[in-house]
Amino acid sequence: MHHYMNDILVPYIEEHKKKLGLPTNLRTLWSIDMWAVQRSKYFRTWMQENHPNILLNYIPRGCTGVAQPCDVGMQ
Repeated sequence: MHHYMNDILVPYIEEHKKKLGLPTNLRTLWSIDMWAVQRSKYFRTWMQENHPNILLNYIPRGCTGVAQPCDVGMQ
């Protein structure tokens, strides 16, 4: 997850903020499913320490297909 956050998601977010002329400190809401790694205390603490402007929004179990339809279609 560190690689994904640091090398893929955060640069993507920063690029789009720049394109839209948004402040770099603007918070981002990241909706993710209830995968155990993403819910771990270690990951949540790491996110708060390294990416405090990204807010984690957990999609309840059984709702991933509703909230993330592409996730269902791709898997």
